[in-house]
Amino acid sequence: MKKPKIIFLRADDICRPDLKFKKVFDFLAENEIPANYAAIPGKTTSALSDFVRKRSAPAKLVNFIQHGWKHVNHCAEPGGARYEFGPARVKKQQKHDISRGFDRMRAIFRELFAPAFAPPFHAYDETTVLLCAEMKFGVFAAGKKLFPLPDSKMIYLPFTVALSEYGSDLRPRPLPLERMIAATELRLRESSVAGVRFHHDAFFGSHLDDFMRYCRFMKKLETAGIVKFALISDVIARNSY
Repeated sequence: MKKPKIIFLRADDICRPDLKFKKVFDFLAENEIPANYAAIPGKTTSALSDFVRKRSAPAKLVNFIQHGWKHVNHCAEPGGARYEFGPARVKKQQKHDISRGFDRMRAIFRELFAPAFAPPFHAYDETTVLLCAEMKFGVFAAGKKLFPLPDSKMIYLPFTVALSEYGSDLRPRPLPLERMIAATELRLRESSVAGVRFHHDAFFGSHLDDFMRYCRFMKKLETAGIVKFALISDVIARNSY
C-alpha cells in the first residue's frame, strides 16, 4: 500500500483573532484539519493565544510558527522585490529581529509554538538561513530553496502551492476552487510533500466557500488514505517529513 502524500497547510500573516481568522480557525478545527499558523510576532498580542486556548482545539491540530518579526519591507530599491530579511540588512540586524521574534512567539504561544521560521514576502538571503540554523530552528519554511542548508538538523520545507495570487496592488486574491485543487494535485504528482499557503483575510463570501470546499475535498482524500495533513511540529519531532 502506498504511503499517503503529506500536506502542510499554512495560514500566513496572523496577528489577531479577527472575524475572518475565527471563521477559518473554527472551520479547520471542527473538521479536524491540522493547520500551521504563521504569526507575525512583532504585531501579535496575547489576545490571539487566549482565543485559541478558549476554543480548546486539540494541540494535535494547531501549530504557530514564526513569520519574521514585523513583516516590514526593508528593500530600498524602487520597484525592487520586497523583503524583511535580505541584502540591505546585516547579520546583526537580522539576528536581533529573529531572536526577539522567537522569544515573543515562545512566550505567547508556549507549547503551541513550533520552532520554524517563515520569511515574510517569501524572501530571504543566505544570512537568514545561516542564522536560523544557528538558533536551532527545526524547519525553514519558504518558497523555492534559494541557498543550500548548512550542516545542521534544520529541514527546508517548501511552501510552493499558493491558494491566491497577487494583483498589481500586491494584495492576495484567492484562486477559484478548481485552480486551488489543480495546483495542489500538480505538486503532489511531482513530490511526496505539498506545502500549501493561504491568507485567511482574503477569504470572504464565495472565496471562503471555495476554501472550505477545497479543504473538504482534501479531507476526503485523507480519509481514502491518499493524502495526510500534518503539522510542522511533526517534522521537527522526527527530523524528517
